[in-house]
Amino acid sequence: MSQSVQPFQFSSHVNAILKEIRTVREVREICREDGLLEHDMMDFLHYFRCELRRLAPEFSSWRSPTVKRYDDHGIASAYLEIAADESWGTAGVAFGLAVRLDPTAPDPESYAPDQDPYVYVRLPESWSAYPEITRTIKRRKPDGFTDEYPPGDPEPTVPIWRYLRLDGFTGESGFDTEAFVTAVAKGFADLLPLQMVIDQTIQKHPLQEKQRALPKQATARRRR
Repeated sequence: MSQSVQPFQFSSHVNAILKEIRTVREVREICREDGLLEHDMMDFLHYFRCELRRLAPEFSSWRSPTVKRYDDHGIASAYLEIAADESWGTAGVAFGLAVRLDPTAPDPESYAPDQDPYVYVRLPESWSAYPEITRTIKRRKPDGFTDEYPPGDPEPTVPIWRYLRLDGFTGESGFDTEAFVTAVAKGFADLLPLQMVIDQTIQKHPLQEKQRALPKQATARRRR
């Protein structure tokens, strides 16, 4: 007597993907390298570069923000940075925003599955006052900022940062761009109290020529 064979069934997750296979293909096309997602993320950074000092007037006297693209082992990121004055800019001191150009892509060395943007402070490790100012900034970090790295994965040039979780800006009507822009501007504004601390330290320990290494793509490597 032959045994009956149970009909094959895909897992629930695969079944859901196959059900929406056309949408999945569209998403993969949008998220491909140099695709629409990358272009829109870069356009957003350039938009915010123009809008930051309007959204946060406290930065009106600061230098004009800069935007740079950075590729690290096939992972494309972009950074918007703003410096208080020429001494900051020359040495590589800045407040910044880091964005994965494809936040859907997994990082093979990642400590987390997603790649969220983050607002950060950047300091040159070569600065003689680096240990002192880093300790001070960590003690005075604003609410919502963190300095906790996974063991063995420090990023010396970025002592504190605040994640902006993309799924926190989604709703029935889609992604809330206005709320996201407001949150980014608030992240920068919340760092302003640290300007005086940095400036006072610069007076005591003048900065040297800049060391312009951008923060490595650590949005997911850091501890959540």
